[in-house]
Amino acid sequence: IRELAIDSGLARLRIHDSLMTIDTALVRWEGGGLFGRGTLGWTAAHPGRIEAETFALSLAPFDSLAAGILGFSRGVVTEDEVLGGRARARMTLTGSLDRWAVEAGGRADSASWMGGRLRQGAATLALAGGRREITGMSLRAVVDTLARNQFTFAALGLDLDGAMDDLARAARDREIGRAHV
Repeated sequence: IRELAIDSGLARLRIHDSLMTIDTALVRWEGGGLFGRGTLGWTAAHPGRIEAETFALSLAPFDSLAAGILGFSRGVVTEDEVLGGRARARMTLTGSLDRWAVEAGGRADSASWMGGRLRQGAATLALAGGRREITGMSLRAVVDTLARNQFTFAALGLDLDGAMDDLARAARDREIGRAHV
């Protein structure tokens, strides 16, 4: 993430009796940070719980990361094309390396990127898995308004549910109601 200048970071980690303990973990940058703490077991006999929270008053430092993940190669970028907006998220990881579950949720507002604009959006994610695979996933996302050029979409939603190899999918918006994909 080339535009993200990390201001400070700290992690205190202990491993004892098959339990990893994160006493404190934090990374700070101008206008944001990531904070976490908790425990995670090596085996199912030693379960734990890790909680983390992050916020960004500006999404601009994550522009190159978003472009890289989506495979965009970009030349000169105008100010209107740079990722903008604010976001906040939290995550809970429970269990152990053998059997774990993740619950996460986040919100973004006033977001814009490459000519598109999002007024407000939110998502929740639940994952379950083990040492070698993700066994289940549930994703719910809602967007109140999404606009690009002359097109505007309102009350959008996306639902994904099930095992990774057999996800049930659904999309919706205010105009077409519910559509299964």
